[in-house]
Amino acid sequence: MRAFASLPSRSSNPLPTHRALILDLGDVVFNWKAPTDGKLCPKVLARAMSTLPWHELECGRITETECFERIGELMGIPPSDIGDTIRKTEVSLTTDDRLLSVLKGLKDASNGTLKIYVMSNISKPHWDIVRSQPWDGSIFDQIFTSGELGMRKPNLNFYQHVLKEIGLERSPEDVIFVDDKRENVFSALSLGMVGIRFEDNNMITQQLLNILGDPTARGEEFLHENAKNMHCTTDNGDLVKENFAQLLILEATGNMELVTLNSYPLLWNFFQEQPVLTTSSYPNDFDTTSIAFTVLGCSDSAANDVMDMAAKNLSSDGIIQLYDDPLRPRVDPVSCVHILTLFYQHGRGDEVKKTYEWVYQILLYRAYSDGTLYYCAPDYFFYALSRLITYTQQAGSRLAYPVMLLQLQCV
Repeated sequence: MRAFASLPSRSSNPLPTHRALILDLGDVVFNWKAPTDGKLCPKVLARAMSTLPWHELECGRITETECFERIGELMGIPPSDIGDTIRKTEVSLTTDDRLLSVLKGLKDASNGTLKIYVMSNISKPHWDIVRSQPWDGSIFDQIFTSGELGMRKPNLNFYQHVLKEIGLERSPEDVIFVDDKRENVFSALSLGMVGIRFEDNNMITQQLLNILGDPTARGEEFLHENAKNMHCTTDNGDLVKENFAQLLILEATGNMELVTLNSYPLLWNFFQEQPVLTTSSYPNDFDTTSIAFTVLGCSDSAANDVMDMAAKNLSSDGIIQLYDDPLRPRVDPVSCVHILTLFYQHGRGDEVKKTYEWVYQILLYRAYSDGTLYYCAPDYFFYALSRLITYTQQAGSRLAYPVMLLQLQCV
């Protein structure tokens, strides 16, 4: 079996050491809707639930009857209308079973290292209603409610109490806090916790998996589930089958079973099929060819034939052009870096000094910041440089120093 060139594996960071996940109940674990046929419209109900009497109810300091009466006085609303609307709201309660399933999976995968808690602003009577719902609360190691403790979010004392109870008051950075209200998340952040504002189920699931899941296992699972089908898609949904990304996937994984590639007698083409979003006829290029030769390997004669052609295909500044085509006299710094990699790998770096010097100047003066002709973000310029530095010590030694300075400035 042929061995493909690949970049050296980078030492993976250890998995996150978060030991606790704290979630809100309302609009996170449980969903509810303000009734459209209630005595109060949703906006008025929201205002009522943000008043001081409601906060007092949540902390168990007054009864529901007292709460509705005080809100009625403050807002000029009949207390019975408030009660009627609240009762209809309670009926709409539903459990987010998908989120609970994700939480269970994360907890099981942690082998006992992750504890999951609830921290909710909820009165005693409302908690009794929630508790009576058909849901499995056993996933939670402990549930903290404002009604039981007399404290509520976003007041810091509630957070401090919970941190102390779960034994993490000295390491709040090990705690992930999830809530749908910005002010509640802010308080958690101010105490050193990792804060996530809940917006929707899909997003929170993705965020929790990103933080708590095994990124390597998830990445490998994605690669194998989408083997030979990892093609680029434009913003408009157009599928672009091309060799470029396939070669980079192969370089990163070393697994030919994951990709599809065309074969060419010498120069490679970016597209695998009919060109998309460009002219119907598209020339082969030195960029894709250079990547193909460094990843797949090639004979010395083939490499020299390509480099002979590239060394003659120069701009008026003496810089290697992307296409050997008078209809496309194009120069791109990222493409230049790929072509330089081929030249230096085969000991012919001295023949492309002007191209190398231009790339060095781009790096030194950060000309890449707003992207290049074909690459709209600067990230790929650095990725291309990392390949050049990795593959060729001669070319990389001079480039490594300004790259190191940039890294230090970003710390």
